[in-house]
Amino acid sequence: ERVPVTMGVMVEVGAARSCGAAWCALLCAAYVGSLYAWPAARELPRDNPASIKRRFVSVTAVSAASLALFGLVWCVDDPHSPRNLALYTFWQLSGLAPNSLLLGTVVALALNAVLYLGPLALLAWPCYGEEGESDPPMPLLRQLKGAACDLREWRNLVVGPVSEEIVFRSCMTTALAASGYSFAASCFIAPMIFGLAHLHHLFMRWRIVSFSVAAVSTVIQMSYTTMFGAYTAFLFIRTGNLWATIVAHAFCNFMGLPPIDEALQHRHSVVMTCLFVLGLALFFVLMFPLTDPAWLGSIVYAQYFVK
Repeated sequence: ERVPVTMGVMVEVGAARSCGAAWCALLCAAYVGSLYAWPAARELPRDNPASIKRRFVSVTAVSAASLALFGLVWCVDDPHSPRNLALYTFWQLSGLAPNSLLLGTVVALALNAVLYLGPLALLAWPCYGEEGESDPPMPLLRQLKGAACDLREWRNLVVGPVSEEIVFRSCMTTALAASGYSFAASCFIAPMIFGLAHLHHLFMRWRIVSFSVAAVSTVIQMSYTTMFGAYTAFLFIRTGNLWATIVAHAFCNFMGLPPIDEALQHRHSVVMTCLFVLGLALFFVLMFPLTDPAWLGSIVYAQYFVK
């Protein structure tokens, strides 16, 4: 079997898949390398404002270059190809102009809310302290004002999600699908590469903690990053909507890892634990029906996974 790859050239599936994997490795190396392109970024702590600002510049440049290369290499019209790309513009294949912008984004938020049912319940019903009472929460407007002035929040909720989804979902996942990879492989390969790219954190942590602690922490981070990336790649292919994955990414960064220990220490720990389990179960039940590509008009899914 032969498939159209770069510049509309027809190649064997094996060679096409090698091209797709090499493309992903190249973009990943460029993205991660850009984080350390500045000498100050290698010397200063990750949360130092000067380091954060420099990395904003780097990842923005890599994201723009990745989109430009993606359009030139993977979105070239080939009238001789059985998969004629004339009907599928760069804007649609990249997910920047999806058929269902609002609906796809709402679906992504709904799925995230279901997945984080337990943590959201903890936020709405906090219960800490010896007497089972929580401290009065900070006013929402004050929280938002504080976040708007914090470069770390801009990194975690805006620049990080936007740049990572552009490079790893828009530019990589679509290329993997175009290279003849299966749906599952297209969802997992780029996140696995990105997860492995976090291996350098092991040596950064080893400077301040023991090797075993640094290794366990790094493995957990790599595993979580890979699984989360696979989830957003799933959303991207099924919805064809880059904005939906950006919103889902920002949501998950805001919520963080589910605080299971807090649920177990809650005054109503049984109820909270049940909500955690219920949210996870409902997520797996609803993830395919809610992201039906035919309903959401996913161009990426229709182009590469509909026989």
